[in-house]
Amino acid sequence: MLPTKRAEGDEDSDGGVKKVRIGESAVGAEAMVAGEEVSGGGSGNGSGVAEIDEDLHSRQLVVYGREAMRRLFASNVLISGLNGLGAEIAKNLALAGVKSVTLHDAENVEMWDLSGNFFLSEDDIGNNRAVSCVAKLQELNNAVDISALTEELTTKHLSKFQVF
Repeated sequence: MLPTKRAEGDEDSDGGVKKVRIGESAVGAEAMVAGEEVSGGGSGNGSGVAEIDEDLHSRQLVVYGREAMRRLFASNVLISGLNGLGAEIAKNLALAGVKSVTLHDAENVEMWDLSGNFFLSEDDIGNNRAVSCVAKLQELNNAVDISALTEELTTKHLSKFQVF
């Protein structure tokens, strides 16, 4: 069943907008913000299943489905290389609402980087590419944890991510 737009008066008893756990009905659902519990009620199953605001993510639910959204919201993503394509992928993942994005780039910003990475400005020249992009990406979606990795990738770093 596709999510529907709520009527203006359709609020819970606390006056807030209802949020629905993926795969469950609105009855007895508890609110979540960025995968963290906001209220103590609900099922208390401790499954760690991310809840979503159906009003905010209704278009994604229709396109991806509930299972894909569940996996998306639980994903920790590593992006290596923040040239033009890496910046675009990072933007799309932050807007989609993954759990976290780690930006990896060991290089510093040069003048030619400004034409391919829209997060960079002339003020960033000489600074690390990944570090320069973190704050601007975080502005797109505060619910996503954005971090930078500036050293060379090792198996220790890669062990934190699951490859599909």
